[in-house]
Amino acid sequence: MEKNIKQKIEHYKIAIDAFKKNENVIETLMKHGASKSESIELAYDLQAGEYTRNFNALNLKRNTFCYK
Repeated sequence: MEKNIKQKIEHYKIAIDAFKKNENVIETLMKHGASKSESIELAYDLQAGEYTRNFNALNLKRNTFCYK
């Protein structure tokens, strides 16, 4: 496996662990050698994924009500 891909996989694992512990994902990744842009991208992806997992019919109903 290409070194860059291995490194990205390792950074992803570190990001998930930090996210689950409510740690600052960006700072944690940068301490492990990730670039700032990669760190921000991974943190954003994790937060967006968590948001969509927690979005449900009640949220949709509330948003529809607010829109009207």
